[in-house]
Amino acid sequence: MNDLQKPFYSFSIDDVFDALIELTDTPREVFSHPFFSFLQSIHEQFGTNVDCYLFYQKKVGGKLRTLAEVTDKYAATLATNTWLRFGPHALDFETPPYQQSPEEFTATLSKIYQEINRFTGRASNAKLVRLHFFSAMYEVANYWRQQGVEYLFTRDQLEPASYRISDEANATLARQGLAAYEGLKFIRTNFRLEFAGPKKTLESPAEVIERYVKKSINDYGFFTFFTHDIEFLGDAKAKTEHYTRTILEYLTKNNIPSL
Repeated sequence: MNDLQKPFYSFSIDDVFDALIELTDTPREVFSHPFFSFLQSIHEQFGTNVDCYLFYQKKVGGKLRTLAEVTDKYAATLATNTWLRFGPHALDFETPPYQQSPEEFTATLSKIYQEINRFTGRASNAKLVRLHFFSAMYEVANYWRQQGVEYLFTRDQLEPASYRISDEANATLARQGLAAYEGLKFIRTNFRLEFAGPKKTLESPAEVIERYVKKSINDYGFFTFFTHDIEFLGDAKAKTEHYTRTILEYLTKNNIPSL
């Protein structure tokens, strides 16, 4: 699997939904919203491409909202900012993809992609996708290919990397960080930002860089890290942004490009 040019890094965000609803309910420029403003700032400073993985529906303020409600008034802006990419995560927080039948999950994917294409004004989006609960939905491999998805992410810091693929594929993931199974390709998630911070296992950005960034690049030729949209709210926001910037500074100084 030499289709990914190494070295590289990937940064992505799971559970994205609220920011899109806020842009819909309180119209403003896309990149004046705090969530998207930060993403634009790291793109401009470090050349970072960002993948956002979306729920189709979520209760917001006690009311069930869906991506079908997201305004398309920002389509022209999103269509030209192709560094900001979107992909599916799950129907909702309560429904991991692996609990759906292939037919049900394909219907969920179709709904999410239809809305992404509508409100972004483009059909080209995330080529790497992380599903809710790291669901390894190889049963719909043909559908993934139709959507231009090249890899699904597997779990971070845990063995086996996936319970839904073979022992042989898991062993390959452990050695190489990449593997193929049942017509679909998989890539390891190397680190989640929630594991770092004061009173956490890793207290400083330097520890993250030493124990995860350097090791992943040395072992696999890439570093993939992620967080969740809630980490950009409240008390976690400053820490999340600081760790993200520090990691990106290291990667940029060492000429590791964003995928």
